[in-house]
Amino acid sequence: MRKENRIKRLSEIDIAIGITTSLVIFGHMAFLNTGEIYWYSSLRTLIYKFHMNVFFFLTGILFFYTKDIDSTSFSYSNFLLSKLKKFGPPYFFFALIFFIGEFIFSPDKNLFLEKQYGYIIIVLFKPINSYSTFLWFLHVLFIFYATIPLALRLIKRNYRIIIIFFCYILTFLPFPNFLSLRLYIKYLPWFLIGMVYVDYRQIIISNIKKFGKYFFLILIIIFITDYYLYDFSKIILSFVAIIVILWISLINNKFAYIFEKIGKNAFPIYLQNMTIVGIIYLTLTRYYHFSVKDLQFFVPVFFIFSVLLPIFIKKIFQKKMKYLKAFLGYSI
Repeated sequence: MRKENRIKRLSEIDIAIGITTSLVIFGHMAFLNTGEIYWYSSLRTLIYKFHMNVFFFLTGILFFYTKDIDSTSFSYSNFLLSKLKKFGPPYFFFALIFFIGEFIFSPDKNLFLEKQYGYIIIVLFKPINSYSTFLWFLHVLFIFYATIPLALRLIKRNYRIIIIFFCYILTFLPFPNFLSLRLYIKYLPWFLIGMVYVDYRQIIISNIKKFGKYFFLILIIIFITDYYLYDFSKIILSFVAIIVILWISLINNKFAYIFEKIGKNAFPIYLQNMTIVGIIYLTLTRYYHFSVKDLQFFVPVFFIFSVLLPIFIKKIFQKKMKYLKAFLGYSI
């Protein structure tokens, strides 16, 4: 393991998160996921095999790079409180927004309300089953932040890599959705692999720069194989995708600035994405009477608004409406 001077942000990780967030935005246009729009359904199925594994890996890098859990200066209580302040307001705000949306468009509002007994329990403990299903990511991530620092402090640093293999074995066992345990276990190994990247970052970067282009070709072959022949291993696909995305983020290219900007604003973009997509969808289908099949031609519109609007809102609220910013996912 090689020590290095820590800088505030890792540009390659910001770019990589920007690329992965773009894949998430593309996948959130679920209304296009029909048999009629085969190209979208096929791409979405392929992306969903690896994009969240990559996302949690990158999130793990950010955690282990910025937080030295072994340091005496690391305060677990302060850290957890900061995450509660960051995640809590947008979590409940968007849960409420999507609940209100479902109520407004419900044909029988009285029947809808009768069925909502205990809904707050679902939001708190099983967000994947709520109307705002995308909040499961925040739920799992917060539980990571609450448990991983405590667990790893009980294990000597040199033995922590072994835990990754143990966690991988756990993914084969059935876990319930309660407390997002199923998703917690599913993505835990990928989050912990971020620790390995941080410990060996310079060595990994050096090898990715040398061999990344070959993995890019391998990824194309995997995509073709997966599309035409059989379902390729999600584990292998995810590892190859990680290497390729990091390789792209390390080479000089004209799109780097765009993806870096997306990466730096990934949290509010992720949170606001579904709301923005939903508003555009309702506008095009209810007021302009476009069919779902017609909406495939508006994919760039959905994407551009999902990226630019959160960034634009951030600039508007730069120094104003501090608490509203917190509800929308901006740091205050």
